[in-house]
Amino acid sequence: MANLEDLKEQAKRKVEAEMTEPDSPIGQIGMICLTWIDYADNAAEMILGEGKTLAGAYEEIRKYAQKNQKSGQTCVEPTKTFELVLEYFGQDDPKGIIEGGLMYRCMMAAAASFKPYNMNGPEPPAPVPVPQKTQPGADLMAALNALSLED
Repeated sequence: MANLEDLKEQAKRKVEAEMTEPDSPIGQIGMICLTWIDYADNAAEMILGEGKTLAGAYEEIRKYAQKNQKSGQTCVEPTKTFELVLEYFGQDDPKGIIEGGLMYRCMMAAAASFKPYNMNGPEPPAPVPVPQKTQPGADLMAALNALSLED
């Protein structure tokens, strides 16, 4: 039996081989899966499951979208997309995995790949701090909040 690291490497190679274009829907599902492999120990085995493909996961999302369209239009929210992908690969309690940190890790990985425009030169100057405006009576409210009847 292969060890966990070998399984993870096999799963990553399989996902990367199926990702033809990173910006395509299948490429985005692949990015979810690559992050999932690093996030959960059981992900690699599920992704390597018999007959499981990124295209198959995309088909599940497409079926869900088609079934839930309104006025000929559809949108599958990101959390549901993650859930459908994980369910397709056989993950029990996909919401727990997603809310437990998988979605956060995917968002951080995606954010790390972005670089703002005009960032080829030196770093931009630090933003100037804006003084906070206080509402009339804010000091009074702060003083009243400091007093507590529970003490």
